[in-house]
This record gives sequence, C-alpha cells and structure tokens, in this order.
Amino acid sequence: MKRTKEEAEQTKRKLIDIALSEFVKHGFENITLENIAEKANVTRGAIYWHFNNKEDLMDSLIKIKDAESLEHMAMIYKSDMPVMKKLFELINANFPVVPGQKAGVHYAKLKIDLYNYYLKNGDNRKIGKTFVKYTELLLKQAQKEGKIKKEINTGEAAYVIYTIIGGLMMRHPVNPGKYKSMQSLRNILKNYIKQLEN
Repeated sequence: MKRTKEEAEQTKRKLIDIALSEFVKHGFENITLENIAEKANVTRGAIYWHFNNKEDLMDSLIKIKDAESLEHMAMIYKSDMPVMKKLFELINANFPVVPGQKAGVHYAKLKIDLYNYYLKNGDNRKIGKTFVKYTELLLKQAQKEGKIKKEINTGEAAYVIYTIIGGLMMRHPVNPGKYKSMQSLRNILKNYIKQLEN
C-alpha cells in the first residue's frame, strides 16, 4: 500500500511538472487536462483521480512552487556567501521564475494568462513580503560592513528593488523585444544597486 501511495505521489508530481511546461508553452487557457494526460502518457481517469479540473491542478502547482520559493530564499539568506553576493543571488532567484524558483521557467516564455492566474491565486503577498524582508536585512548588513551608503533607507531600498523586479517582469512578456535577454533586465537592477554602494 505504501508503494502504491508513493507511486501515486510521483505520478501527481509528474503531471504537475508537465502541466507547468505546457502552460508556459501554450498558455493556461489553451491546455486541457486531456492534453496533459496524453503528454504524461497516463489515462484520462488517472489525471482526474488526482485533479478535479485544470484549476485544481494549477492550485497544486502553485502551492508546490510557492513552498520551493520560500525555502530557496531562506537558504540563500542563511548561506555563508558574502553579503553582496547573497543580495544578488536573492535577486536572481526571484527574477527568472513564476511560480517559485526551481522550475527555471523564464518570464520571457510566460503567457499573460498564466502570469495573471498566479497573481490572483498564488501566495504572492507572502513571497513578496519574504523577499523584501530578506533584502532589507541584507542591505542593513551591507551597511554595517560599509558596502552600502549609511544614509540609504534600507526598507525603502528593499521595496524599490522588489518593485523594479515586478515591473520589469510584468512588462517583459508584453514587450519582450525591448530587452534582448534576461541579463539586460538584471543589469537595470545592478545599476540601481550601484547607486546604493559606497
């Protein structure tokens, strides 16, 4: 029985991973549970055993990716890296993906409907608050080490960094031709952070 339960969980995770890939490639509205079942090489009955509908699958996907995102941010913050490297790692971790970090899905590939669904249904506020909290703590540490100007309000700066990321990522799927790569978007943030440095 235990093995059957483990296999069921593995199948569910496989379906979620395939769903994420398909939603990104084709858009949330253009993919059905039947499409995902076919891609995963499982029966329609199998996918409906795990999920009531497409929205149920998406909710499961978001919960997993949100948890991974929070775990990944905590890991970066607690690491032994130099403070400025931690700051840039934290920023990079929040740049390329939605939802969560480890899926590695670039915003440039995201369809607007998937992004909007996440904003409405994901634990976006908790992730945003966590990112701002860690960013502010790292900026304060950088101030103590003399790497950031003393007159900088670290709380405001952390929120500006978060807002820049959100703004750039919302605009990029709409107008991807404006920036040729994700690196060019990161450079905008690097230029802002340089203004904070001593």
